[in-house]
Amino acid sequence: RDAPAATVEVPEEGEPGIEEVEVTDLLLVVDLTDEVLVVDEHPRYHLEGCRHLTGREAIPIPLDEARTDGFTPCAVCAPDRHLAELAATVEERHAENGDVAFLLEPDLKEGRGGLRDVHALTWAEATEPVLRTSEAAGLSGAFETLLAVRVELHRTTGSRSDRLLLELQDEVAERSGHGDADRLMADVAAAASA
Repeated sequence: RDAPAATVEVPEEGEPGIEEVEVTDLLLVVDLTDEVLVVDEHPRYHLEGCRHLTGREAIPIPLDEARTDGFTPCAVCAPDRHLAELAATVEERHAENGDVAFLLEPDLKEGRGGLRDVHALTWAEATEPVLRTSEAAGLSGAFETLLAVRVELHRTTGSRSDRLLLELQDEVAERSGHGDADRLMADVAAAASA
């Protein structure tokens, strides 16, 4: 007996194929809400700059919504692979550097809730505003607090260190106007949790 033939989707004329996604990548992107682009009446979702968007009106929607609506990833721009790589990089950075809000010696730049995360949120907000006015103000305040503490840390150490070591906290607190290390760390934790 012949084995049943596998079902393979053949792309429509002029449409890109479907990106073949590794299971590990799929697990990383399945619940992401990062923005992808779709074209009405076309089956694929894309990343900005995909050549299949040229001359077409692209509609931005969250990735999870695109999948729910039946769109599949474009084989040309490979959105799932790229978004999975980005998610894995962020996850790795957070695992390596921990949470700024909960560590005794936080990394003010690379830790979860640190300056790199604040920058990413700021850039995303600049692309498409989704934060309420009070949330945007909180994000701005968090950035100012973390940056001011980091700058004072650099001045105190004379180097570009981003880890706020325990033995430096009193001096950084005094020089930055936080009074003492407890107040400094409470402010840093609040900013990292904003």
